[in-house]
Formats: sequence, structure tokens, C-alpha cells
Amino acid sequence: MSLKASGHPSDLIAVSVPKAMARPGSHFRFTLPAQAVPGAAQGATAQVTLADGRALPSWLRFAPQSRAFTATSVPAGALPVQAVMTVGDVRVPLVITERNQ
Repeated sequence: MSLKASGHPSDLIAVSVPKAMARPGSHFRFTLPAQAVPGAAQGATAQVTLADGRALPSWLRFAPQSRAFTATSVPAGALPVQAVMTVGDVRVPLVITERNQ
């Protein structure tokens, strides 16, 4: 798993999942480091939605307390996922992609 995030509220959080982990029917899990979530050190709670404001798909869950994403039964063609993390009035774009490895 690869994660790029500087912790600046306007930055993009980019997560790339190995293709073998993102194949149809598979599952994966990753946790965002606290510095990637604005206000996490102060106990702020993050919410994640799709970029268009809709809820995450049923196969992808986000646990705000642990900052963990869990994907189960990933459907074919599900990635990339473009989402937005919101903490208070701060919105951070987040994208989950697959990589060839």
C-alpha cells in the first residue's frame, strides 16, 4: 500500500493499492496516518463521502475513530475512487487507485 499526504488541509491524499489486492472479490484495509487528517491530533472526527457528496459505495467503509478504510468484495472496475474527507469546515480530496505491482 502506498500513501502520499503532506498533512496540509488543501492537499490531496492519494492511496494506491496493489492490483492484486484490488482485483474483483478481494479485500483490503489501510489506515490514514494522523498527520493526513486535519485536526486528528485534537480529536477531530473526519467524514468521508464520494467527491459528488454521495455516500461511499457499500463495499468501502470508513471508520472515523481509527481513520481506517476497509474494502470487501471489491467489484470489477471499482477503482479509482474519488472521495472527499471533511473535518469541520476543511475538505481534503482523497483518491484511491490501483497500481501494477
